[in-house]
Amino acid sequence: MSFNNNQISPQILSQIPNQPGCYLFRNKEQDIIYIGKAQNLRRRVSSYSPPSPDNYFQQQIYSVNTIVTSNVKEALILEQNLIKSHQPRFNVLLKDGHFYPYLEITNQANPRYQIVRKIKQNNKSEYFGPFPDGSKAREILQILERLFPLAKCKGNLGKPCFYYTIGQCSGHCWQKVHLTYYENIKKEVRKFFRGQTRAIKKKVKTSIQKNINNLAFEIAQKEKKILDNLDFFTSKQNAEFPDQQNCDFLGIYCQDNIISFCLLIYRYGKLIRIPEILYIPEPMQVNKNQILKEISKFLSIPTPYYFECLDISNLYTQDIVAGFLVFINGEKKLIRSKLYKLNNLEQESDIARVKKACLIHYQKYSLKNMPNLIIVDGGKEQVKAVQKALKELGLFTNTIGLAKNENHRTEKIITDTLKELEFAVHPGEILKDELDYLAISQAELARAINVSTRRVNEICQGKRGISTDTALRLGIYFGMGEKGAEF
Repeated sequence: MSFNNNQISPQILSQIPNQPGCYLFRNKEQDIIYIGKAQNLRRRVSSYSPPSPDNYFQQQIYSVNTIVTSNVKEALILEQNLIKSHQPRFNVLLKDGHFYPYLEITNQANPRYQIVRKIKQNNKSEYFGPFPDGSKAREILQILERLFPLAKCKGNLGKPCFYYTIGQCSGHCWQKVHLTYYENIKKEVRKFFRGQTRAIKKKVKTSIQKNINNLAFEIAQKEKKILDNLDFFTSKQNAEFPDQQNCDFLGIYCQDNIISFCLLIYRYGKLIRIPEILYIPEPMQVNKNQILKEISKFLSIPTPYYFECLDISNLYTQDIVAGFLVFINGEKKLIRSKLYKLNNLEQESDIARVKKACLIHYQKYSLKNMPNLIIVDGGKEQVKAVQKALKELGLFTNTIGLAKNENHRTEKIITDTLKELEFAVHPGEILKDELDYLAISQAELARAINVSTRRVNEICQGKRGISTDTALRLGIYFGMGEKGAEF
């Protein structure tokens, strides 16, 4: 985004999000001259405009690029990596050879905690971090030593050491500590860094209150500071990985006939570059048959050249409608899709409605013309309901369910055998996109059902001679067509 006379226009500013991230200032030659981080990108970038006539740095700013991060911690780590990679002219700090510290659990018979600046290759130690502020690493070390004690003293003292008496040493100084103890401690530390800190926060709060009651206010104040920083310590970040591998991540997003690409380049585990120009072959085509074969391989089923998506929807708690969306060779076929109004099922469960819908829809099918796959919106009970209906009709085909989490996002795939497959784990990103597409289609189907039933009511209202069934057949086109829900 280019400036006008070194000033940021309101139009450019409006495009910068109010989110944490990094900003990169460039000069007229498009060289990066400064990299900074911000908790609020728009507010920080706007502070550089209008430029001071006496400030040479601000006079050199010609354009800005921003990178949004998930949190402030990720912005701090990304800022360091970008500065070390690009060495901007006006950055003073973070250009040297020092790096943010990691917490290491050593690979020893009696493992201990250590704060290190560099990760040693092939030593089988576990590393957590990095921590953008060195003092934060010391604070987190104090928490772990108190809550999950490992070896701290030199050992072989023949008696308990001081740290053991205050609960900060495993006790290897005077007794043999079993391997299971250390393994359990490591599991708790991993949980801690995954953000499972509810029990830990409770322990720290109890300790704070205990120290207050004992008039140990300085200790209580330190613990309160640690408690306030716990979420920062354990917040996730994707700007740097301890495994130090070289890898590239390509993101693809499509909307309104526009396709967007983003390439993230990691070297030695650090995000160092996001190219502004990405060359791709022309034309770019998606092989639907190959995708269907990947789905077949992932689900261990025959290639689903013909499959149907099933969803049940309520309209104002009055009309209960089932929709079957047909896919042939990976393409939606609205002309073959069906909607059914389910009568007298207001008091029935969603499971009963799924079974009833399948009994109605598949009663005229034979084994020869059954779809290769049925995808139902729901979990194990919905999958079993489809299987029971097909069994009563003497039919069979593969059935899977798309189970959602509390945010209504598809989280797991339920297979024919009721096995749960993590939605984020699959053999390739193309397959992930296609499974995402199916999940979105399932949600759009539910929305289309509601649109269709509203159109049905409009058609039927005051129109004699048009039955509900006929109106539903019309409604599928209105509801799923260009003027209804977009498919």
